[in-house]
Amino acid sequence: MISAWLNGLNDNLPKGFPLGAVKEAMILVMRSNLFEYGDLYFLQLLGTAMGTSAACMWATIYYAVHEIGVLIPKYKPNLLLFKRFIDNMFGIWIDDGTIDAWEHFKADTDNFGSLTWEFKEPSQSVAFLDLTISIEDSRITTKMYQKALNLYQYIMPQSNHPPNMMKCILYNLTQNYHRQNSKYNDYKDMATKLYNRHVNRGWDRATIKQWILSADDKIQQESQQKKLLQSQSIEPTYIPT
Repeated sequence: MISAWLNGLNDNLPKGFPLGAVKEAMILVMRSNLFEYGDLYFLQLLGTAMGTSAACMWATIYYAVHEIGVLIPKYKPNLLLFKRFIDNMFGIWIDDGTIDAWEHFKADTDNFGSLTWEFKEPSQSVAFLDLTISIEDSRITTKMYQKALNLYQYIMPQSNHPPNMMKCILYNLTQNYHRQNSKYNDYKDMATKLYNRHVNRGWDRATIKQWILSADDKIQQESQQKKLLQSQSIEPTYIPT
């Protein structure tokens, strides 16, 4: 499947690209994954080793063949938006009145390879990767999504990381929360959880509070500067009467 896809790229590959060698290397990796369990040795016969650096790319390309050849052409009227990251799929489904179109789409999605997909029925809100994406009052809003089994094993104070490194880590996390949460209260809630989770790891309350508040202050200043620059870059257009 992937070999056929690569063959179709001939016109788009750089001159002298070693296509034959690449395909031989892929076959070697795919068919030679040996692993040990106790005193037994096994040869993997199906799929590829997750530790292989190319595994995610192979998985993405493999299913893309089905998407490009079947799903997107067949359900184009229904797919206002269709995105996928490895094994996470996200889209905006439009009901065009076709009977059982959604059920047929799910069946066609599963009708490829040996794995099956878990579907969430169409709704106004869905979790995709680390975001909960919702439609509220005809607007798209986002909120950070974290799995229930996340252990939040942040760096402990005994690690002796330099203070400036810890400040940078907290700033980057806080900045990410600010970007991912459309509503200020959701951002504030995540920053509070960040504080509590570091305290639970043994950090001094006053120190963590100071670092997070300092990060928030810097983020708010940067946000205001960005808005100011955006407003200044938009020149008014005058229409003569």
